Amino acid sequence: MKICHKTNSAHFGLYFILLTGFLNPVLRPSVQSNLTLFRILLPVTFFLINKYSQIVFTKLCKWILGLGILGAVQYLITHYYLYYSLKFDIYYYLEYYFHYTCILIIVAIVKCLELAEGEAFYRKFFSFSKTYVKFICSFVFFYTVIMGNELRSFSLADNINNVSCILIVGTCFFVADSKENKYELIWSILCLSLTLYNDSKAAFFGGILVIILYLSYILSYRIINDRINVRKLLIIFFGIVIVNMVYIFPMINGYSLESIVVNPLYRIVHNQPYKIVNTSTTYRTNATIAAFRILKKSYGFGVGMGNTARALRLLMMDAYGGVWALKANGFSLHNWWLELMCDFGWIMIILQLKIFIKEVIMFINRKRNSNYQLYSAFIILTFPIWSIGASGLTTEYFTIAAMVYACMISKNSYKEYIAKNAF
Repeated sequence: MKICHKTNSAHFGLYFILLTGFLNPVLRPSVQSNLTLFRILLPVTFFLINKYSQIVFTKLCKWILGLGILGAVQYLITHYYLYYSLKFDIYYYLEYYFHYTCILIIVAIVKCLELAEGEAFYRKFFSFSKTYVKFICSFVFFYTVIMGNELRSFSLADNINNVSCILIVGTCFFVADSKENKYELIWSILCLSLTLYNDSKAAFFGGILVIILYLSYILSYRIINDRINVRKLLIIFFGIVIVNMVYIFPMINGYSLESIVVNPLYRIVHNQPYKIVNTSTTYRTNATIAAFRILKKSYGFGVGMGNTARALRLLMMDAYGGVWALKANGFSLHNWWLELMCDFGWIMIILQLKIFIKEVIMFINRKRNSNYQLYSAFIILTFPIWSIGASGLTTEYFTIAAMVYACMISKNSYKEYIAKNAF
């Protein structure tokens, strides 16, 4: 009984710390404070992870050590060979080392709970995530729609684009669960509407892609043909419809779809940055072009934790005349997957492509999907879209945990998929 009590205490403690991570933007003494409850509890977190699983704790320590060594090597190469004008700042290095260490701790907590509870953990996290997003969604709806305020005016609110990412993650949960509970579609529509209402265009387009994938799955589920991959044809069909919507519905929230979708894509592909940076679209387009130049200059090795922001500031100030965040240490790329690639190089390039390609293969070819598998497919396949609007990757712990959860499901599903198709 004593061992069970200790295990249950550690169990509760890990769930509590995970929740403090999700509420990290709110659980702090003041808006300007960097001290949060999640960070205060880090020593306790290490103790609980070690108590819960020594294997996970050992791996966590190795990953943290490896992260520090990789970051130090990248910093030296970046500052002494790639960008001479960037001064090596030990405090900046330690700041981002700490941020990414916190992300690894979130991953370790999720892994500990998964190992301890197995299938029960997937049910609990799925249910809890829906409840959490419903709370966020209700608050955003009340504060912005009912009261008529802008979310950024709420002192403890996170960046609206980051909140919109939470809403889209919730949309993935709700749509995936609507196969059994149709009422969840109401919440998914509300989440999607709030991203549009708050002008988070990238998140909105990501949500639209979730709906397309869902319709493709539902229709192909009803129209089964062993000779033809109906789902693949439906995805292509809906893709063509969406492309043509640029011309059918040319405006969204007063913006031309051609100016916020077609022109930026053309400029990124042809490496043609805007000469004048005066809108979020022109800024993000130029930042994306600069990020690909950073990757090319580093030969895919990456520039080190947080150095993407400093290199962007250098390139956009000198080459593009950027006028955004002049007093900041760096410019936000507003693109999570590309920022990870620029920070860590080939490690993240290969990892992200591997996860994405495996999920594409499974979603197209797997005839039946559980709610968990649908969620995993939705969030992984739409991640390249909705993540390009957000900033502050390193502190969005709920979104990070939801992504880790999806990757765990995807990994297990791929093992099953390979086993079934081995012969």
